[in-house]
Amino acid sequence: MGPYVAIIADSFRAASASRVLWIALLCVGLFLIALAPVGYRENVVARISPLEIVNVDRLSQRLMIDLQHPSDKPSSRIAAALPEAFQQRILQPSDDDESRLREEDYAEAFNALLETDESWYDAEAWKSTTRLKELRELDEQATASLSETLQRRRARLRLEAGLRGSIQPRPEKTLSLTYASFATPAEWPLSRFVFKQYLTTMILPMVLNGMLGFVGIVMGILVTAPILPEMLQPGSLHLLLSKPISRPLLYLSKFFGGCAFMLMCVGPLLIGVWLILGLRFELWLPGLFYCIPVYMLLFMVYYSVSCLAALRWKSSIVAALVAIGFWAGCGIIGFASGMLDDLVSDPARIRQISVSGPADDPVVFSSTRGGRLQHWDDSQEQWQEISLQDYRGDVVLGPVPLGDGQFATTRKRLAPMGLRGDSVLAIIDSADQFKTHRGIKLPRGTTRLLSTSDHGLLACGTAGVYFASGPSLRGAEAAKVPDGGLLSGLVNLLDSSINGFESVLPDDFFMQSPSQVQVLPNDDLVVYSAGSLLRLQRQAQSDQWEHVVDTVVEGEAAREAQLGVCRNMVAIVRDEEPLRLFDLATLESRDEVEVPEGKSVAAISGNPAGSAFAVRFTDGTAAMLDVTQDPSFGDLPAELSGASLETLEFADDGSLMAVYAHDSLVILSPSDQQPELRLRPGLSYWRMTNEYVVQPLRNVIPQTGELRSETTRAALSGGSSQEMGQGVFAELTRKRLDVRRPVLTCLGFTAVMLLLGSVMITRQDY
Repeated sequence: MGPYVAIIADSFRAASASRVLWIALLCVGLFLIALAPVGYRENVVARISPLEIVNVDRLSQRLMIDLQHPSDKPSSRIAAALPEAFQQRILQPSDDDESRLREEDYAEAFNALLETDESWYDAEAWKSTTRLKELRELDEQATASLSETLQRRRARLRLEAGLRGSIQPRPEKTLSLTYASFATPAEWPLSRFVFKQYLTTMILPMVLNGMLGFVGIVMGILVTAPILPEMLQPGSLHLLLSKPISRPLLYLSKFFGGCAFMLMCVGPLLIGVWLILGLRFELWLPGLFYCIPVYMLLFMVYYSVSCLAALRWKSSIVAALVAIGFWAGCGIIGFASGMLDDLVSDPARIRQISVSGPADDPVVFSSTRGGRLQHWDDSQEQWQEISLQDYRGDVVLGPVPLGDGQFATTRKRLAPMGLRGDSVLAIIDSADQFKTHRGIKLPRGTTRLLSTSDHGLLACGTAGVYFASGPSLRGAEAAKVPDGGLLSGLVNLLDSSINGFESVLPDDFFMQSPSQVQVLPNDDLVVYSAGSLLRLQRQAQSDQWEHVVDTVVEGEAAREAQLGVCRNMVAIVRDEEPLRLFDLATLESRDEVEVPEGKSVAAISGNPAGSAFAVRFTDGTAAMLDVTQDPSFGDLPAELSGASLETLEFADDGSLMAVYAHDSLVILSPSDQQPELRLRPGLSYWRMTNEYVVQPLRNVIPQTGELRSETTRAALSGGSSQEMGQGVFAELTRKRLDVRRPVLTCLGFTAVMLLLGSVMITRQDY
């Protein structure tokens, strides 16, 4: 092995003699020096921002009642502590826009109360409120032991508890970026979890791909292109071939020696970034070290092409041009493939399924990630789109049955903070060729539609949970669909009426994000709202619900949560927290189950007829959670084993509905878990092109784009999926990361190129 090690060392010296390498290392050093002072500062959230005041008109009405009817309730004590002039403005509201109370006014008044919480806070009165763990811990400490900042934080939490639903909760701390001793004035309301999410899925991959995946690759090709042509010069090659060495091993030694250039650039950069993130941000990311072999493999793909071209034409210029041309070609093919995925395949993925009617002739609806509403056509064996052209938006809510073959749905716009825009119901008549008719206006902030056993409609969202009966919806006067214009937006903003809907939540309970609602077969409701969990029982022969029991879910209330309900248990899981189980009748905590390592829960569905949950993870895999005795994750039914699932949920009768392969549906019987309904639509022209032309082509050529983006993101985040934000936005922007295929295609292509080069150098006469 001695001669070959000497050849590798000689190639390394040839690469290190290049000025380009030292310029690159100088740039890496300067970049790390400039990056080193960047850090962050955690700020305790105490002051209340105007943006955190929820529904100022409803808050004014609430405080007006408290002022007119004083009591010892927390909200009444807070109202009485407000300045007298402010109380008069509440009691005598003005129609003048200049005089009416705004979010800024309330924020200023509440911030003044933070300094004098002794005047309005009473421990006995606050016992009736839902106090999160953070507030309980602060209340247990003596005031003298708390800093001024923590005292204001405690007062803020007391205000949030006393005016539940009127002040948007925020994490305990926010982040501010710093540079050396300078701090940015902006505070980002991000938890460390969300900050790490943005860092590993967006910021770091963008920086590394720019420096290593683009600049580093091009520079590496230019620097290493002359190594093999210089060896092939008559004097150098004859001297080497006079030694007892193998030509293929000589070729491979030169190849791996040239790869040392990329290692000298990648290694220092990633080690430096790892140290800066660990020391300055307290984020030790071992995935950065996995990125070293990833970028080395990326370079080896292009360098293997450069070496093969050098053997053929013995010119460093030609070798560099061929490698750069191949790099550009792979980029173009990868871009075209990504466009087909984004415009054709991903929009066709089903995100919600609805099955109604008799088992022998069901009506099946589906809504897709692309915002399309479809129904299944047995005669065509295809999904047929239902026109919602008057309903602008990206996300379909529903449909849910209203009885007499009619269904309710709508469409809303997607934004990073959730769903936006006021919506009008669309009533679909399955007996009239699935034509749509306008219904009434939905309550503002609606993000989900649910149905009751008597075909009533529940509109759930940030404003609360509202109910409307099926007959009232079918016979109501149609509302105007918002046209999306500026004037229409202003009119809708001022119009807060919710004709036809009645709130079902207790008067002293207000929804806060993140929130989830589940309706049971007997129409009882289980509601989760920012750390609070309660059960509402529907009164017999009535459209009213009664608050039965509630509890507090320990942990970080601001984290996104998933909720599921089976026959006797309630399951809640939040990001980076265990799955918690509660007794359905009493909401007492029963058990905790750790989520499998490397997994993140996308959705939970409980079996209303049994004691099991179907848990779907963000990477498309799923598991069953049996809570009969010792809760533990188990395998899916054999019919679903190995499938990449889009949705997985239980129906009211206990049957299991699963969507796989983008838009195929299977429903498993609750008795023997055998398929009782299977829908397999044919592929459209463009999907056939993507499936049978583009995808096989991607498996033949190296997937350098996916290696640079998906594999890098997976290495940094440690997960197999990527998402941004929370709620519906996170669900619709979630992307599964295929780690194995890019690595295998790049390794296979590099091996083939090296094999061809070894054969070529063996057969050529020098």
